[in-house]
Amino acid sequence: MPQTTIKQLLQQARERIDLLDAELIVAHVLKKTREFVLAHPDQLITASQHHLITELFEKRGRGVPLAYLTKHKEFFGLDFMVNRSVLVPRPETEVLVESVLSECRMQTTGGKKIALIDVGTGSGCIPIAIAASLHHPTTPSLKIYAIDISKSALRIAELNAKKHGVKIKFLHGSLLQPLVDNLTIQQFNNLSAGEADSTLVITANLPYLTNKQHKNSPSIQREPKNALVAGKTGLELYEKLLSQMKDFTAYGLWLTAFFEINPRQANRITRLIKKYLPNASVEIKKDLSGRDRVVVLTGYN
Repeated sequence: MPQTTIKQLLQQARERIDLLDAELIVAHVLKKTREFVLAHPDQLITASQHHLITELFEKRGRGVPLAYLTKHKEFFGLDFMVNRSVLVPRPETEVLVESVLSECRMQTTGGKKIALIDVGTGSGCIPIAIAASLHHPTTPSLKIYAIDISKSALRIAELNAKKHGVKIKFLHGSLLQPLVDNLTIQQFNNLSAGEADSTLVITANLPYLTNKQHKNSPSIQREPKNALVAGKTGLELYEKLLSQMKDFTAYGLWLTAFFEINPRQANRITRLIKKYLPNASVEIKKDLSGRDRVVVLTGYN
């Protein structure tokens, strides 16, 4: 078959997929940057490259997320490896990261030690972005734990942590349970913000969609359902997490938690928080679109 140029491939792709996606797919196959693709429209494509590029064009046209095709996604200025075992990192989650960073910087400036626990870590994008921004592991006052029920997801998260040079202890299990199983009562007490030099921060971007919402959202059908859907209300996992956090506070732990939610869930999750942690204060932060996105709770039972 006659050889094809980059320009010709992109022209063919425009009929089926977004041009930016096509440029990024070509760059991925050529192992070049998008800027290289734009600057070299007349470069010839080999037969094997042509076959792979057109195959990826077709998959993208069928709705497969671009990140699963290129095996990576940028989040908070960092490049993350992703595959079908993990949810593709979203820009709105950066609001949660910014909020946590503000809290951590305030605490460390005050001389406190921080234990950060990321629940349902997936690709590890949340704790890794936080750790990289705080220059961990050179920050001795910060300990980070990341938990996921999926072993496949944890393998990706571990690779991402290694890639970005951050130190995180990864645990396999449901919500906070593996941390409870691995820490003694004395270690719990060492995390307590009741001590003058310590604070506990929990982050979670848990599944928060209902089955109906998932069914009505074709754009996410290719991503792992167990990372998106949580029961009839979408808040079942957050309720279970809050129940576990209540047990944490039984040890005298003062904590701050950051949850990403569906904008429609703000009132319901506030009621759940008050049910399990009646003395906690609750704040709702909005994303860049002005929608309720991150719930911040501070306090104890």
